[in-house]
Amino acid sequence: MPAACEVLQLGLRLFWPACTAAVALTVLDAPVPAAFKAAVRLSAARGKTWGEQPAGGAALLAGLSVPHAWFWHFYAVGVAANSATLAAVLLGGAALIPAVLPIAALQTHLLRRLLESTCLARYPPGARMHLFAYLFGLAYYVLLSCSLLPCSVCALASALPSLHNSSAGAALGRMRDAAAAASPAALLGLAIVAAGQALQGASHVQLARLPSGEGGAGNAYVVPRGGLFDLVSCPHYFAEIVIYVGFAVLLKGRGAVLLVLAWVVLNLVLGARAMHAWYRRKFDGYPRSRKALVPFVW
Repeated sequence: MPAACEVLQLGLRLFWPACTAAVALTVLDAPVPAAFKAAVRLSAARGKTWGEQPAGGAALLAGLSVPHAWFWHFYAVGVAANSATLAAVLLGGAALIPAVLPIAALQTHLLRRLLESTCLARYPPGARMHLFAYLFGLAYYVLLSCSLLPCSVCALASALPSLHNSSAGAALGRMRDAAAAASPAALLGLAIVAAGQALQGASHVQLARLPSGEGGAGNAYVVPRGGLFDLVSCPHYFAEIVIYVGFAVLLKGRGAVLLVLAWVVLNLVLGARAMHAWYRRKFDGYPRSRKALVPFVW
């Protein structure tokens, strides 16, 4: 078991930099084969940007798609995987108390996104996402909770044999201990996570209320307006970055959280750039002062 845990821990520390490097080479327009960058952009395309298919060798991958409405699968998998991690953290022993708050905070994020994806989001007929993006998303949400542990995966695994001797009362006690031991940095991190969740939730509600478009029932898209949409094209992406910044503060940079944050930022930069460009091409009167992702900056 320790050897397997160490392999998983090493794998996580290689997985995130590899994913980040692929997106960074594309975002920064590095001198790599055009087919590589086209494939990365294609795998990130979904919904309204799916129709922009690449030319050349990457076009061979264009037919590999699944319904965009399957997006909720990511959060169902994430909730299941993180529930197992949270149970192990709460019932596994006092050594895992530092992991309680970040894993519990992650669970609130995943549950909210699952509810939004199943009860709030509406996808236009024919909206697609790439098969590679779908498979990566499933893997991402399986690995995420392990990546946000402030301790090693081995420490989590070593606590598993004691689960049968634990109880709900012990779990509540560890939750109270974690809250009592929370540092100012942890409380600040939780506040940032909560702010990001509130902003993202409000943005998704705005999208869902559109008469048509990203939240609507038809294929015709409209320009979102109001709230942070007046400043950026993708406030829900910006909010996602805020959430992961909050996790980084909460964890004080421990574990693989900074590697995850780097990937999230670059991936959303890639997505926001494509979305912003699409809006500008689609709508002649699109506000020129509106930025892509970060208010007043970019």
